[in-house]
Amino acid sequence: MILNFAVFLSDNKKDYDEAEKYYKKALELYPNDARTNRIYAIFLTETKMDYEQAEIYYKKALKIEPNECRNNARYSQLLFILNRDKEGETHWEVSMNNYYTITQTYIPLMLHFYHYAHSKDTQVRAESKAQVEKLLSEGVTSEDWNLTGNLERAKRDGHEELETLIDLATKISVSIDYQHLNPPRT
Repeated sequence: MILNFAVFLSDNKKDYDEAEKYYKKALELYPNDARTNRIYAIFLTETKMDYEQAEIYYKKALKIEPNECRNNARYSQLLFILNRDKEGETHWEVSMNNYYTITQTYIPLMLHFYHYAHSKDTQVRAESKAQVEKLLSEGVTSEDWNLTGNLERAKRDGHEELETLIDLATKISVSIDYQHLNPPRT
């Protein structure tokens, strides 16, 4: 209940300081709950952009549930943002191999998005782009999965298809505005 209230404060009220107090209270009460650790790590990644602290909580979540697909997918995202692609790939594989239910179809969508955004292999990038487009055409989205960090890294790396990448991110997480990342048109 406390964790849900922290999420509400963060996502709906945008009261990040108050939300963080409740996240920490939830962690005091449930330090060995993987979901609590993961959700706080997401907050640290997406809202605070405190990647060092986020990694600590992702690792705690993974210690508790090492094969849980969301733990691995989210940690993979952080590692790709941090340009630690080899480690990101390891958690990418674990996540891809451990999602089981139809309600988790957004997991492959996100994982393929990471490959499209960050893979140096043009074939992997093309296959991942096709998978993202296929899943989107089937109606798969992930409204609250913030891809800003991935887009910022892709922009820094000079991704050849940045506008397409931003367009796909916008379709994946419709509640988040990424247009500020678009390169100026010349």
